[in-house]
Amino acid sequence: MREEIARIEEHFVSICLTWRTILEWNFNYTTEKRIITLMKALSPAYVRIGGDRSQFVLFQAVKGKENKLLGIKTFNISGEELDRINWVTEMAGLKVIFSLNFFKRFVNGSWDPSNALKVIKYVAERGYKFKWELGNEPNHLRRFGVTISPEQLAEDFKQLRGLLSTIPGVHNFLVGPDVTQPRGNAMGYLQRFLKKGSSSLDAVTWHHYYVRGEHCSLPQFYVPQTLDTLLRDIKEVDEVINQYAPGLPRWFGETASVSGGGADGISGRFVAGFMWLNKLGMAAQHGYEVVLRQTMFQGHYALVGRQDLEPNPDYWLSLLHKKLVGAIVLGVRSGLYLHEMVRVFAHCTNTKSGLYKRGAITLMAMNLHPEREANLTLKDIPDHDIDEFLFTPDGDITSRRIKLNGKVLEMGPGSFFPTFQPIRIARANQVILPPLTYAFYVVPEANAKACLESTKKRP
Repeated sequence: MREEIARIEEHFVSICLTWRTILEWNFNYTTEKRIITLMKALSPAYVRIGGDRSQFVLFQAVKGKENKLLGIKTFNISGEELDRINWVTEMAGLKVIFSLNFFKRFVNGSWDPSNALKVIKYVAERGYKFKWELGNEPNHLRRFGVTISPEQLAEDFKQLRGLLSTIPGVHNFLVGPDVTQPRGNAMGYLQRFLKKGSSSLDAVTWHHYYVRGEHCSLPQFYVPQTLDTLLRDIKEVDEVINQYAPGLPRWFGETASVSGGGADGISGRFVAGFMWLNKLGMAAQHGYEVVLRQTMFQGHYALVGRQDLEPNPDYWLSLLHKKLVGAIVLGVRSGLYLHEMVRVFAHCTNTKSGLYKRGAITLMAMNLHPEREANLTLKDIPDHDIDEFLFTPDGDITSRRIKLNGKVLEMGPGSFFPTFQPIRIARANQVILPPLTYAFYVVPEANAKACLESTKKRP
C-alpha cells in the first residue's frame, strides 16, 4: 500500500453541463449563489459544455430565423450565453471544455468551421480560457441519419488544431474523440481515428456507462458482475490507446452510472455510489487523469437535484473525494481483481485542504455484501489512529438522503455546507464496514514514504 502506481490531475473529478440546463437557467440571486457554491466546492475541476445538443448549437445566428441541421431545429446562442458560462465558471473556479458543432459540413463531407470560428474568436477576444473538443460520440450517429468516418474526423481535428494555433489569445488545447465504450464499432472507430489524428490531441477521451438505463435493475448497481465490466472496458480501450497514441493522457470524457439519463429512483440515490466510487478508484489505478461526470444538474444521474438544487449522494462522495484524496495513487491488492465483494483503493491524502499533513493515506472502501459486514485489516499500517467517514443511507439503499457517520448531509435553504466530522478510531488494526455501505478512511500518521515525497516530480 506504500508504493506509487499512478498520479491523477487535481481536476480528476470534473463535471458536465448540457445545453438544455444552460439555456433553462433563470438566475435570481438565490439560485445563482447556490449554483456557484455547489460548483466551486468541486474546484479545481473542468466543466464540459457538450453532449448531443452541442451538435446543434449555432452561434450568432440571425435572430428570429429558424435554423435546422439534419432536419433538427438548432439552438441559437449569442455572446450573452458565452459570457454567462465564462462568468459562472470563473466565479466557481472551473475551467471550460467547450464542444464545437461538427454537424455543419460542406457538400463533400468535410467539416465547415465557419460557425465554430465565430465562437473561438469571440472567446479569444475576451480572454476566456476555454479548452476545446469537436462533436460528441462520432461512432454513434445513426440516430441522426449521418455518418462521419474516423479518417474524416481525424482531418477535421487537424483542421481545428491548425485554426486554434493561428488565432491570437486562444487556448490551444484539444481533446477527443469522445467515442462510446467498447461496444459495436467503437474500438475500430477509435483505432482508425487515432492512427490518423492522435497528433492533434492533448488527451484521448471516451465515454462509459455500466448499463443502459432502460434495461437496468437495482442489484446491478452493486453486484460485482456489473462493476467488473468497467475494468474489462478500460483494458480494451487502453490497448488501443497504447498502440496508436502512446503517452497521451486518457480521460473519461463523459460518464455516469447508466446511460439514457440514468435510472429513475436509482441513479440519484445512495446505491449509485458503489458505481461512482468503483469508477473513481479504478480510473485512478489505471492512470486516467480526468473523469468528467455526467451531469451536474440534468437527468436522473445528476449530482444535484435540478428542481431543489439539493445535492444527491454522488455529489457528497465527489466533494469528500476532493477534500481527502490526493494525486498519488498507491498500490493495493483489492480493487484490481474481478468479482471482489470488498473493494479498497488507496491514495496519498490531499494535504491542500489543510486537514492532514504529508505522509497520510486515504482509503476508499466499499462492501458489496448485502448481508455481511466486512473486516478490513490494515496489515501495512497497524496500530495507527484512523479517521472514519462512513456513508449509510437514510432509510434503504434507494434513499436520496445520505448519512455521514450517522448524520444526514444536506445544504438546506441557506446554501451552506455541513461539517464533515470523522470518527476517530484509536490505534486500530482493522475497521468494520457494514453491509452495502462505503467509506473513506484516513490514516493521519501513516508516514507513507511515497506520500512524504509527494512534492517530487515524476521522472
